[in-house]
Amino acid sequence: MLHKKLLTTDMLTKWGMVVSKRCVMCQNEEETIEYLVINCQFAIRLWSRLLKWVHQLDMLPTNWDQFMHWSIQHAKGKTISAHIFKIIMAECVYGIWIERNNRIFVQKSRTIGSVESVAKEIAYVTIIRSQSNIKVVLDDYTF
Repeated sequence: MLHKKLLTTDMLTKWGMVVSKRCVMCQNEEETIEYLVINCQFAIRLWSRLLKWVHQLDMLPTNWDQFMHWSIQHAKGKTISAHIFKIIMAECVYGIWIERNNRIFVQKSRTIGSVESVAKEIAYVTIIRSQSNIKVVLDDYTF
């Protein structure tokens, strides 16, 4: 994802495939990896909810360069906070991508709350299976 290799509609149209260029999540703009992960209203809401859940209430980046810098800064090191950020980042991007694919290929959509719940469950299980010192912070996370 960070290398912009996901097959978003802008990439598919460059290959000559006939697909709608609109973001399937919000229908507001052309779908690019930057738009889908950073600027789409669905993505903004999911990022905000998951980061609030783990008490990392930063301003979200608004462009790709900011996103890269923000991701690197928060994921750097071996701190509990960095470890949790990596898990949340993975689950957020994965949740957006799976929901996008379900809407395109299966014609099924879920609410933001449903995607958030699944992402939280996976993140929670991942944290539980992590180092014992990280498990201590789970008491602060509620569903």
